[in-house]
Order: sequence, then C-alpha cells, then structure tokens
Amino acid sequence: MEQTFIYLQVLLESLPISSSTHLALLGLSASQPIMFIAHGPTALMLCLYFWQSWKQYVPTSPQALQRLGRICWLGGIAETLTVLGFLASSKLALIPVTGGLAVTATLLSLHFFLRPGTRNELSTRDAIIIGCAQALSLTPGISRMASTYTAGRLSGLPHKTAFEFSCLLQVPLFAGACVYGLWSAWSTGTLAPLLTLPFIGGLLTATAGAYLLLWGVDIIMQRRLLWLFGLYIWGLLVFLLIRS
Repeated sequence: MEQTFIYLQVLLESLPISSSTHLALLGLSASQPIMFIAHGPTALMLCLYFWQSWKQYVPTSPQALQRLGRICWLGGIAETLTVLGFLASSKLALIPVTGGLAVTATLLSLHFFLRPGTRNELSTRDAIIIGCAQALSLTPGISRMASTYTAGRLSGLPHKTAFEFSCLLQVPLFAGACVYGLWSAWSTGTLAPLLTLPFIGGLLTATAGAYLLLWGVDIIMQRRLLWLFGLYIWGLLVFLLIRS
C-alpha cells in the first residue's frame, strides 16, 4: 500500500490538483517518513527538467555568483513565509477540504482571463506574494503549484519566470523532507523493506512519468489552457458535495 502511495504521489505532484487531497480521496495513506521520502524523486525530477535554465546559478563566474545570491535571497523570502505558514498549519487544517478545492478551482479558472506577463525579472514583491501563496497551499485541498504559479502570473510575471520560480521553491523543501524521511525510516527499521529492485524500478518509472506529466502541464500553461484543470476541480468539488 505504501509503495502505491509513493508511486502516485510522485506522479500527481506534477499536476496542479493537490496530490495529497486526491490520495486521501483514493483511500491511500502512508507513515510520515514514507510521505517525506516520496518528495525526493520530485526534487530530482525538477532539477533535471529545469537544468538548462537553472545551470545559470552554478557559481562558475562572478556574474553567476551574483545571480545565485539574488535567487537565494528571493527564494529565502518565499521559503521563510512558507515556514511561518507551516507554524500556523494547525489552524489552516481546520478549513474543510472542499473549501480548499474551491480555492484551487478558482485560482485555476482565473487563467481563462490572464494574459501574458510583461516582466521577466523577479522582484522582492514577487517573492513575498508567491511565498504567501505557498504558505496558503498548506491548507487541505489547495494545490501548491496552482497557488504559487497563479500568484506569479497575477503579479505580472510571464509563464516561464512564474513556472520556474514556483518549481524552484519545491526543490529545497522536498529535498530536505526526503533526507529527513530517509533518516526516520532508517532509524525505525522501515527503510530496508523498500530497498528492492521492483520498488526502485517502479520509482524510476513513476519519476519518468512525472517528468512527462510536467512537460504536458508546461505546454498547457504556455497555451493558457490551465483553466481546464479548474473545470476538473469544480467537477470534483460538485461530486464531493453531492456525495456528502
């Protein structure tokens, strides 16, 4: 069951639909270390997907070092706001999942009206707005990708800048969570049963699938069709309300 959770978590993380909510609706769950470990393949996949853009931050020259310092400053602002949101996550968890899904559906639907952004340069203001959106995504039902990407686009950023920064913010959080999950699973003796060739093969397959899904989402965003995901979330929300 936990292996299935990891595979689906890796796949669904590439979609702006709140993967944790969908896994819960499917009746899938896992221990906290396993949930954290599932973020590791996503961090790796994002680094591979955006390598051509992110390699500009490798400090091989004074200019690259300056770019690295600036993106670390902006990312640090956004991540700090996320940590503050995490400290308040117990209160955010009181919001019903249907409320969170309604927020996600609304954010995605806004892309029907959005037009291409005009600013390529990230500002401190952008980092604050996107950081607040990422903190808000700790609410059940709110998609992290939908909230951070939409926040960037509403701030006036074009697709490429908003998408890359939204995904960049995931890497340190997910990498850190994975390391903590691996350590926790190892210390409790639950890591060894996972280290089998079938599981590793399945994980690599899920990671490759997540890469392809992210590529598809990237194209959908470029064509300004992200609102189609909003229609799906609205439909899911109506189904859940009727079923309740």
